[in-house]
Amino acid sequence: MIAKKHLFLIVPLLLTFLVVPYLPAQVQHGGIPSFMNEGRTLHVTDLTGLLPPLEELAGKVGEEKGVLHFAKALNVRLSPEHEGEWQVLPDGRQVWRIKIVYKKARSLGVVFGRYHLAKDEKVFLYTPDGSTVLGAFTASNNKPWGSLAVRPLPGDAVIVEYQRPAHGPRGDLRIDRVSVGYRDIFGNALTKDRFFGASGPCNVDINCPEGDDWQEDKRSVVRIFINNVELCTGVLMNTAVNDARPYVLSAGHGIEDADDARNAVFVFGYESPRCGGPDGSVLKSISGATLVARGGDHLDFTLVVLSEVPPFTYYPYFAGWDVSGNTPAPPTVTIHHPQGDVKKISVDHDAPVSSDYDIYDANTFWKILQWDVGTTEPGSSGAPLFDAHHRVVGTLSGGDAHCGSSVNDYFQKLSAMWDTYSDTTMQLKHWLDPLDFGFRFWTGNDPYVTAAKSCDTLTNIEDGETLILDEYPGVDGGYWTGHNVDRTSMYAEQFQNDVYVTMTGLYIMPGKVIYDSPSDHITVKVWKGSSQPSELVVSKEVPLSAFRDSVWNFIDFDTLVPLEGNFFAGFELYYDNAAGDPLTDQFAVMQTEARSNYGKNTAYYFQKDVWTAFSGTPGHSVYISLAISPVMCQEIPSLSVPSTPEQREERLLIFPNPAGNKVTVVPEGLPAIKGQLSLLDLTGKLLFERPYRSDEPRVTLPTLKEGLYLIVLRTPHRLYRGKLFIQQR
Repeated sequence: MIAKKHLFLIVPLLLTFLVVPYLPAQVQHGGIPSFMNEGRTLHVTDLTGLLPPLEELAGKVGEEKGVLHFAKALNVRLSPEHEGEWQVLPDGRQVWRIKIVYKKARSLGVVFGRYHLAKDEKVFLYTPDGSTVLGAFTASNNKPWGSLAVRPLPGDAVIVEYQRPAHGPRGDLRIDRVSVGYRDIFGNALTKDRFFGASGPCNVDINCPEGDDWQEDKRSVVRIFINNVELCTGVLMNTAVNDARPYVLSAGHGIEDADDARNAVFVFGYESPRCGGPDGSVLKSISGATLVARGGDHLDFTLVVLSEVPPFTYYPYFAGWDVSGNTPAPPTVTIHHPQGDVKKISVDHDAPVSSDYDIYDANTFWKILQWDVGTTEPGSSGAPLFDAHHRVVGTLSGGDAHCGSSVNDYFQKLSAMWDTYSDTTMQLKHWLDPLDFGFRFWTGNDPYVTAAKSCDTLTNIEDGETLILDEYPGVDGGYWTGHNVDRTSMYAEQFQNDVYVTMTGLYIMPGKVIYDSPSDHITVKVWKGSSQPSELVVSKEVPLSAFRDSVWNFIDFDTLVPLEGNFFAGFELYYDNAAGDPLTDQFAVMQTEARSNYGKNTAYYFQKDVWTAFSGTPGHSVYISLAISPVMCQEIPSLSVPSTPEQREERLLIFPNPAGNKVTVVPEGLPAIKGQLSLLDLTGKLLFERPYRSDEPRVTLPTLKEGLYLIVLRTPHRLYRGKLFIQQR
């Protein structure tokens, strides 16, 4: 492997873009449907007319503050046994397809009321023209409750395709609900949905300067589709045992029951890549959750646990909390999705006041008198209220705020949700403090922080080299490393690699970006290959509007890309004008100044169906490298939802206690166990961690200030805890 250089910090989600249609989204698993291999007419199930006129529904949108309604649900029963049609493909696979139509619908979403696939079976959903494809959904998407919600597709028709092998057991599949969109939530092919830009002009993107201090916290905030008919905001919450259990807290008037939770889709990282920038990626989502607690008519909150832990590429952050009930220290901040838009931030430089709201228990809300930055709107419901210490103190229920009058917003107090009611299904404490530590404050947690530290960038650019653009010959000829009059189609940078690594994305620095249409784009690609690009590994369409020139832009592949051996990373250009016409859009990546013939060349281009090294270009032989640097990681854990810890207390025996920096730690009952030992302060901050074996119980701690600390021993099946007082002598 070439030497690694720390060219820049590995900052997740500097830019996120749209993946090509078949790349995983909503934890999908690759593959393609069979629709491209034929032009046969499909059986059509036309649902048109089963709802009131869509124009009437759109005109009667009754939006509670914070909950955004965009579709109406139809209950159906469509199954491979009774509807649609079967076909046997030449390779022996059996394929069932059904085309669902609701004329003039803006979108169609599907909920499988029965979903349990067998091994090697796949399900796809796609628009008739193939422009939008979701899937494959496989047995990996099977849920304990046996259903699956899939996010909406644009237009008034959707095809559902079920593939199964020639032999083997057959799964169970049935469509029980179709959501019919009466509001336009989709734009062009490179605009993820019409929610982008829908919020009022006073709203502030999370990646504006106002959000600089909240880049970690923003990763805990999610956009939630509920039954494919309404939308709100939620926050990923940490537990007092830092176990990465994926609890999401939101408003009770959004997710109202277990069915809502099961049929919800949680979208991570939906944000514009920069302040006032273009649309963001909607592809990082998780379908389904289990309802564990709700405040009913007394408190406006719902707590669910996601069906799986968000993977590394989602960059999740589990937010800390304050349940003391003390007036939050200003500034207070909310991060939210107003009108379903990309992530926004609102700031109040004054402390909130205690208040009543609506029908809920008295004096259980924090009232924001006026936002100094931004506002909230429908779609913001459930958004977290953070205090100055970056801890969640409440979630948005409603209020009067909007652009032009950003006043009077009400957040349900976290302290009221904590343990006001003893019923565990009406409180947070039982779930977020499962071992009854009794803390009133707890910090946030990044479960992948260790994995992130194993990531670095690869580059062929030497220290001190200057990056330039080299003009192509001829008047308005373009550039050697981008659009040019000879319509060069692809460029690639070669990387030497001799170990197994995982790519998460790459940095690219364009020197020029000009576009005149949202559809103008490039496709970023990674190939295997030694002497030239050969086998395509992954690709991703990126709109030109998403790039800024003369800076490093990060393209997130939204999935892990395992690589072993040499590879190439580059891009394919899209020309939207006929050959010979003036170039209406231009993209060119920076390159190093030409090196001497004794230097190295790692840059290649694809022209007239041939890959050519820049050093082998007739009449323009140069030895250069392109400004492309992949991000490679070595150790990325795959986390699963942990089993629920026992509610009874398991004690650690710690002696001496008080102590200096050497202690003996023994689980009560003296079981022979192995695990991970953690030392935390009383706010939950991790101070020290090491493997533990019960036959080696002696532990040397770092030098600590005098005071009380918590020691937690985590084993595969049990959690133990104990308190230690450090005494300096």
